Amino acid sequence: MDFHSFTERLDNPKPFTYKDQPGVRSKCPAHDDSHPSFAAWEGSDGYIHMRCQVGCSEDAILQSLGLTQEDRRIREAVVSTRPRSETYTYTGPKGEYLFEKVRYYTKEGRKSFYLQCRFKDGQPLKKGEFRYPTPEDAGLGLKVYCLYNLPGVMQEAKGGGTVYFCNGEKAANAMLERGFMATCLAHGEKSQWKPYYADHLRGATVVIVAQRDAPATEFAKRVSLELTRAGVPCAIVNSKTEGEKDDAYDHLIAGYTPDEFVPRHDLLPDDDVRGFVWASEVTPAKVDWLFKPYFAFGTLAGIEGDPGIGKSLLAAAMACVASNGASIPALHTESPPINVLLYATEDAKEYTTVPRLMALQGNLTRIAIKDEVVPLDFQGLEDMKLKIKATQAKLVVIDPITAFIEAASGVQGAKINVHMIMDGLKKIAAETGACIICLRHLHKGNGSKDGDSNPIYAGLGSIAIVGKYRTCLQIKWDKKRKGYCNATHIKTNLGEYGEGFAYKVYRGPDDLPRFEWSSKYVHEEEDHQADGNWYDY
Repeated sequence: MDFHSFTERLDNPKPFTYKDQPGVRSKCPAHDDSHPSFAAWEGSDGYIHMRCQVGCSEDAILQSLGLTQEDRRIREAVVSTRPRSETYTYTGPKGEYLFEKVRYYTKEGRKSFYLQCRFKDGQPLKKGEFRYPTPEDAGLGLKVYCLYNLPGVMQEAKGGGTVYFCNGEKAANAMLERGFMATCLAHGEKSQWKPYYADHLRGATVVIVAQRDAPATEFAKRVSLELTRAGVPCAIVNSKTEGEKDDAYDHLIAGYTPDEFVPRHDLLPDDDVRGFVWASEVTPAKVDWLFKPYFAFGTLAGIEGDPGIGKSLLAAAMACVASNGASIPALHTESPPINVLLYATEDAKEYTTVPRLMALQGNLTRIAIKDEVVPLDFQGLEDMKLKIKATQAKLVVIDPITAFIEAASGVQGAKINVHMIMDGLKKIAAETGACIICLRHLHKGNGSKDGDSNPIYAGLGSIAIVGKYRTCLQIKWDKKRKGYCNATHIKTNLGEYGEGFAYKVYRGPDDLPRFEWSSKYVHEEEDHQADGNWYDY
């Protein structure tokens, strides 16, 4: 049967795309489905494929629709006989086989692609009725996301050479055949950028050869932005031929050389993103304070301290003050009511975060909460920027920042570009005008018991984290006053250091946390918690 006839049997199907294949979503016909959990799509192998998130089997779904496995056939399966113009093999850093991308033409003459694995970890895989398993079915995981011709690319980058970033394998091979190092991604302009791509290209000059159409041009711009942020020099060019979808392959077979690519300086990132601007063109700006002199709008800041010391509670107290436009007694400052965005991932919003905000008398209509980690890769940073703009938040709390950084690691053991992530947050703060405060734990042995160490180096993770802060507070337990914490201003690039202040955390009669501001600050040679970690906030 055709796919349309199949969808007519479903309950209110909605259009849906699965791995670039047309499909629909609907309620599963094989179980009592109150929310759409079923998806079906037309596969490139000529069959209808389906999946239920609850786990209903394909046979059960077909039986509930009055269909058989034969009814899944949309057209005659031609996988075993269809002409393949090329098979492209993707390998790991050491040349180990990962997967293949097969380009073929359907009977209708339409060009299409699919990915398959013939080996995994050096062992041959069993071929199915029509083809080998996909990388996903073979359990390849994130290894499917890698640069084409990766060993050669890494070698070229190590030697400081030039790598041509093409729109597809055919174009990349055309460059390779002529002695020029080239690469691409398996899904072309539909590929998601991964931070470790820039790590593999670091050391090289990258020339992005954009195919002459809108999607490929936008992808080239995204790649150049990512590379620029990662400190990898790059350029964007077009084929000298002017066909609608001409790329490096068309340029070369027309007899042109790489030196004759058409430069596209207009597609490169703006000067502010590329990091250079004439000092004479910069207008000095006055600092707009959220809580002077500790936190300013449009900047990135930090609050650091041992686990259980009340960093989250302090941030929540500041958020509640900001949401009401009230003043902080210990800081003697106030600002108009503002919206707040809390990325509070260590506490459940129903049981901890919202009750805490209620106990602190925050304006809940001005505080938005997201209690899941967002990987701070390029897409994650863009998503965070959009969320800040959508909520019009002027105070953003990320708790804890290390979880968001670690989530950006694309593959096991890959080096995370902390500088890029923190620089991305700094740019988001400047663009949105929000004060972004990152919460971070201290190293064991560098917290409350290590009073002699430089507090700048006490935070968990890379020094690049505190290096990107404009201001930072460090929290330590008061030695003599149970429940009291002392806040010290350990870094500022915005003016004079502020005086230290204190606050108290304790349980209320309803067992909810209470927070009390205090202007008293206890200066001690040794700063540690005398009574133990008596309550975890």
